[in-house]
Amino acid sequence: YVSSNLLNQDLRELTYLYVQEGFSNPRIRVRVERGLYLENNAAALSASIIGFIPARGLYLQFFIEERVRDVVHEANFQIEGRNFNESALRATIDFKAGSPFTKGKLKQAKKDLDAFYQKKGYVNVEVDAVVSERAGFSHQKVITFKIKEHRIRYFGKVIIRGNFHTKDWLIFKELNFTPGSIYTTQKIEEAKQRLRRAGLFQNIQITPVDF
Repeated sequence: YVSSNLLNQDLRELTYLYVQEGFSNPRIRVRVERGLYLENNAAALSASIIGFIPARGLYLQFFIEERVRDVVHEANFQIEGRNFNESALRATIDFKAGSPFTKGKLKQAKKDLDAFYQKKGYVNVEVDAVVSERAGFSHQKVITFKIKEHRIRYFGKVIIRGNFHTKDWLIFKELNFTPGSIYTTQKIEEAKQRLRRAGLFQNIQITPVDF
């Protein structure tokens, strides 16, 4: 069966599909007909309704006007720190010239760059992006990623609290880091998982001090 709710849902899904491919403002509409032979024939349509002529089914026609597609013209980097070359950063994101540009894709690129730095110990990294247009071509986007690396962080002294029955050495055995090793959030999460699997604690918190 066909209902207005289902048709509207189809229109939303089609619009979303086009937006994900860089068409920021597509125009999509649908027309419902009782039969192909009735298309653009108002008299025949009226006669079929008045005469209670049963329809074999409904025919749907979707009219799609894609309009302008936003694409990536180029991606640039402004980096404070310069501990990594641009080729390593470009390999992290999916922003090739000519590829579709979307806000969702930009958001994911920022997340990927942040994760890249986090894994290297730059836990205070700041990643931002500015989008501009190529002169004379409003649909061609120039993306400038602005990155403040800040300094790399290392694990310092590890202090254990609240283990009234479990010896410190048993806990240290489950940790996957030592003082002087590079600090990453991934190592913190892995350490929590290892301690949970040990089944010795009801609650586990790992908190940086004077970070």
